[in-house]
Amino acid sequence: MKNRRASGEKPLRFSNRGRNADPGNVGSLMIYACRLALPYHAGMRPYGLVAFQWSCHTINRAGERPAHSEWINTQDRWPNGKFAHALREAIGEEGTVLAWATHEGSTMKEILRELPAFGQANADLDEWIRGLTESDRILDLNQVTRENF
Repeated sequence: MKNRRASGEKPLRFSNRGRNADPGNVGSLMIYACRLALPYHAGMRPYGLVAFQWSCHTINRAGERPAHSEWINTQDRWPNGKFAHALREAIGEEGTVLAWATHEGSTMKEILRELPAFGQANADLDEWIRGLTESDRILDLNQVTRENF
């Protein structure tokens, strides 16, 4: 394993690498979801995705302390649509989203595929999810670590 400090290399500096956002606009996102063998909500299939909670720490300007935001499902309904709307409100339209591996992106892609089946299709939300998942907005820190350490 490569150790950047031991080798004398300069530490990595994370930035928005050409994105159209303030270099300080960065958020660390954690998504909590499960797959239930028995469908829990009406319309679900076996092993369907239930995205029930997210947590995000956002730095809006360089040097600012992170602001915490979170969402958790408290209703006995399929939560994924409300989950996506709340996440969009929290992280907005631009800025880097830090994640570990591909879980956050793949979860959002699956929510996008499922929204119409639950009668929650929304062109504006669909476009936002595509913009989040089909761009370089999500920075996979697992990949960065594997490539640099």
